[in-house]
Amino acid sequence: MVSDFLYRLRALFQRGDMEAELDEELRTHFENLVEKYVRSGLPREEAARRARLEFGGLDQVKEECRDSWRVQLITELVQDLRYGLGQLRRNPGFTAVAVITLALGISANTAIFSVVSTVLIHPLPYSESRLSYSDPDRLVWITEFDSRVSSVVGTVVPIPDYLHWREQNHVFQSVAAYDFGRLGLNLSGNGELERIDATGVTWNFFPMLGVRPALGRSFLFEEDRPGGPPVVMLSHSLWQRRFRSDPNLVGTMITLNEKGYTVIGIMPESFHFPADWSPELFTP
Repeated sequence: MVSDFLYRLRALFQRGDMEAELDEELRTHFENLVEKYVRSGLPREEAARRARLEFGGLDQVKEECRDSWRVQLITELVQDLRYGLGQLRRNPGFTAVAVITLALGISANTAIFSVVSTVLIHPLPYSESRLSYSDPDRLVWITEFDSRVSSVVGTVVPIPDYLHWREQNHVFQSVAAYDFGRLGLNLSGNGELERIDATGVTWNFFPMLGVRPALGRSFLFEEDRPGGPPVVMLSHSLWQRRFRSDPNLVGTMITLNEKGYTVIGIMPESFHFPADWSPELFTP
């Protein structure tokens, strides 16, 4: 197999030498055939005629030998490339238009593949091995885009826009939201006063991610409204660090900003969202 590859490689880059060797080999075969007929008693002219009939046309035999080298396609490709480059040099205007068209086509295809790869192939950036999403490949992140400045408008979507998206949704199984900004709450009682990073989420946020609390439950629809009951969910790390993994903490009250909140659930240890700052408290 290797020798066959080297043979074809030599035929590609040393074609002149291969052609000369082919001519010599065919001439030798033809002369040997003529001598065979001469030894059988035929005159040399008749022997040569018989040899040409049996041997066939030399040009046809040569072409068959060249086909066995399997380099004809490459040779033709090289010839076409030379011809094409010559035409491009003679027509610089056409060359510029062709190059720009190819560049735009490649850029468009690259952009489309990037979107498809991000949305359909790769999961969300937060779906790392330490997270516990049930179907990360079915989750997408939605934000707003301002065509006037050709950039994403921060990371904040106004609440009226979110409510409109949720009500007019005919594509997604569920639409939920979380507060990207850090909400600091003062936790008091059971130790010294401590500032805790918190974030607000809609009542369906955790069910949409397919994340179940390790203890207790998630928020209810009636808790996610103005004037709703003060309830809170704790991260697993805060539950361990501040409350010593008390299994009876769910259903009890804790004090946040001098106001009582009922603990309704403890998140699993594998859950850290958003992954870049991982809040320890969740409110509706």
